Amino acid sequence: MSHELRTPLNAIIGFSEIMESGLFGPLGDTKYHEYCCDIRQSGRYLLDVINDILDMSKIEAGRANIEPETTELGPRSCRTPCG
Repeated sequence: MSHELRTPLNAIIGFSEIMESGLFGPLGDTKYHEYCCDIRQSGRYLLDVINDILDMSKIEAGRANIEPETTELGPRSCRTPCG
């Protein structure tokens, strides 16, 4: 299922990026540039949602490989001084 969802969505994102950049010439009205930007941003958001759903389905099916790793945290900042 991931291929059926991601492939057309990646095409939409890619085409909107090409149009937004004006690779093959200007689009004409500046509103078209805004529309391409909206399409690209919406497509990326939807792709992130789809990826999250597919990851969750792997976890629920017991097919996800989860390996612990060490993560460096930045300095702790408090708004109130510690006593």
